[in-house]
Amino acid sequence: LYLGDPQLLSYDTGSSVKLELLSPIFELPANVALQLTFQLYMLTEILPSPLYPYDHDVLFLYFEPEGEETAHEVWSSKSTLNTTGGQWLPMAIDLSEQAGTNGRFRFVFDTLNSIDNDNPGIYLDDFSIATICPYCKTDEECLNENPCTVESCVHFTNFPDIGTCFSTDVEDCCLNDPENFCDDQDPC
Repeated sequence: LYLGDPQLLSYDTGSSVKLELLSPIFELPANVALQLTFQLYMLTEILPSPLYPYDHDVLFLYFEPEGEETAHEVWSSKSTLNTTGGQWLPMAIDLSEQAGTNGRFRFVFDTLNSIDNDNPGIYLDDFSIATICPYCKTDEECLNENPCTVESCVHFTNFPDIGTCFSTDVEDCCLNDPENFCDDQDPC
């Protein structure tokens, strides 16, 4: 998903911009460790610190329990100062407090004004909720024997000292594919 004008690659409309993205209702099982992950590429008005008191150009993620009037903030882009530094970054959020409830997730982005909106904006991909095991603290704890993947410990944004193992496929790796999979029919 992209927040911005695909022609201009910016979210500068000359006025303030507000977006809300609402998920379907999820049934989150009880008594298991749950993690929400998504990929984020974000270049917006950069905040001077995570404690910045204003919410200009901040992306928030809320969990709204079914049947309740309140929404609980589970993450905000203040943790990354509203930028991912020109790269895709995996975000990992521990959902232990939400286990055993039904509800939906809501992304909210609001510029609150029309100032400094000539930025590329926000891209979201691979939104996923999964049970997790095991927790980790370092990349080394996640290593496996598969040469076609790169493992890393993705730390929770709301618990920066712990995380869970995340595996990324190595592009064009064919070690586990059938024989001749990599044959390009060129004898040289």
